[in-house]
Amino acid sequence: MPRYMDRHNIPSATSADLAEAHALDLSMQSQFDTRFLTYWFDPKDGTGICLVEAPDENAIAQVHRAAHGNVPAQIIEVDLDMVHAFLGRVSDPAPVSLESGEVVPGTVDSALRVIMFTDLQDSTSQLQHMGHIKAIEALEQHDTIVTRTVAAHQGSIVKNTGDGFLVSFASVDESLRCAAELQRAFAAHNSASQDMPLHIRVGLNAGLPVERGGDLFGTAVQLAARICAHAEPNQVVVAGVMHDLCADQEFADAFDDIGRVTLKGFVSAVQLYSLRWQEDGGGI
Repeated sequence: MPRYMDRHNIPSATSADLAEAHALDLSMQSQFDTRFLTYWFDPKDGTGICLVEAPDENAIAQVHRAAHGNVPAQIIEVDLDMVHAFLGRVSDPAPVSLESGEVVPGTVDSALRVIMFTDLQDSTSQLQHMGHIKAIEALEQHDTIVTRTVAAHQGSIVKNTGDGFLVSFASVDESLRCAAELQRAFAAHNSASQDMPLHIRVGLNAGLPVERGGDLFGTAVQLAARICAHAEPNQVVVAGVMHDLCADQEFADAFDDIGRVTLKGFVSAVQLYSLRWQEDGGGI
């Protein structure tokens, strides 16, 4: 049976409201040949996201209407493996046992995710210049640095693009720390291996999984890719939303304003910032 994600815009809702609505969906699901797998909720803007197995989009709208009346604003068909890669789970969070012995539902997180792209500078020509054996070694070192650093900052690798990675983060702050640490790690590598230098560019954006375009994190992914392509080697460039969302005081003086830039495939200009990552040059 196909899997779908839907998006509900309910600004006045609370986490308790969404938990109740999810329970009502579960109680009605069999009547419409559907199965609700899990949901996400962001109380800051009242965005609810459901993951559902259903025969079609109409069945999803019907069960929501019958259960509580809140019909989704958008519905998209999704691949379960990709949902897991981006969001980290495809079922409800595990229950939590309290010291009192009471078992309570696990915390439901927001579906907002940071999308990071990394790209190795001039990878084809650079690796050809190294020769076959060194090129393989260089790619292995590149992949090791990225995968190790991403894992250390709770990121999830969605895809290896060959000369870079597509990565998802639940935490804006951790994604920024990861981006800075990546550039420091490659700088250290280049200092120690001057015959095999590796320079990457990094681009970050944040968004929700269900959009009007019909692809999982469609616009968020496309914009992150364009931002990465706009960055210079050894640079981290982020969308304005990243600047606005980061919560930690350590980032207060870590951004340089690039300004509004028109990127390929986007009609409107996008506000961009560069993240200062050098240990001796401020930033983080």
